[in-house]
Amino acid sequence: MRLPLTIARSKEEGAEAILAFLSEVPIFRDLAPEQLATLRDMAEAHRFPAGAAILREGETGDCLFVLTEGEVDITLRLTLETSRGEIGTKDKTLIRLTAEKHPFFGEMALLGTDVRAATVTAVTDCTALCLNKQDLLILEREHPAIAYTIVRHIAETLCQRVREQNRTILKLTTALSIALSR
Repeated sequence: MRLPLTIARSKEEGAEAILAFLSEVPIFRDLAPEQLATLRDMAEAHRFPAGAAILREGETGDCLFVLTEGEVDITLRLTLETSRGEIGTKDKTLIRLTAEKHPFFGEMALLGTDVRAATVTAVTDCTALCLNKQDLLILEREHPAIAYTIVRHIAETLCQRVREQNRTILKLTTALSIALSR
């Protein structure tokens, strides 16, 4: 079901509001207005109530989401030893995303595996724009410049995330090495 991202007085006003929004989304930057219009016609807006799981770790999916309204938590399930010496699991919140910067999540389903790497839960009522794998394949075939721009911006973001994770791993490895040497 296609939903407008904003309540508008007319269909044209709504279409213009969606184009204005898309032009502010980092992974859609560098796209011309006519390219954004193509994207607008493909993408779907989905609403999620507070507490709803948008994505679940380990489940399959084929949609990249751009958060347009609300807040979400991204969590991973950790396997830990309990105080009784048993093995248990615990959800660890990695980050809370807010719609202010139009973050995206679920991108790995577009580019590689369709298995979700984390759980994304709506903290507040949320709206998110969905671009699915089939849409991306259509863009690759019919509008390769649009597909290239989107994938390039996703790749840039993923590279930044990998660099940040590498720094975190180095800090943790150093701390573990110091702790084990005592």
